[in-house]
Amino acid sequence: GNTATATQLVTVSDATLPTITAPAAVNVTTDTACTATAVVLGSAVTADNCSVASVSNDAPAVFALGTTTVTWTVVDGSGNTATATQLVT
Repeated sequence: GNTATATQLVTVSDATLPTITAPAAVNVTTDTACTATAVVLGSAVTADNCSVASVSNDAPAVFALGTTTVTWTVVDGSGNTATATQLVT
C-alpha cells in the first residue's frame, strides 16, 4: 500500500509567428499645403494560430510629397510579431 508522487512542470509556448498582409498601395493628391492628410490606408489582414493581440502602423498624420513606406505590425497573444509594408504616394 505504499505510494509516491512526483511533480512535473509542462510549459506550452507559441513559437508560430502571426501573418500579416498590408493593404494595397495608395495614391493620393495633395491639399493646398502640398501635403496629404486624412489618408485612408485600408486595413491589414492578419491571422495567428492562437490569437492576435494588436495591429498597428507607423503612418504619419501628414504625408509629404513623394512616396512614404508605412510599416504595419501584428503582435500575437504570445508576443510574436510580423510586419508588412504599404506604399503611399
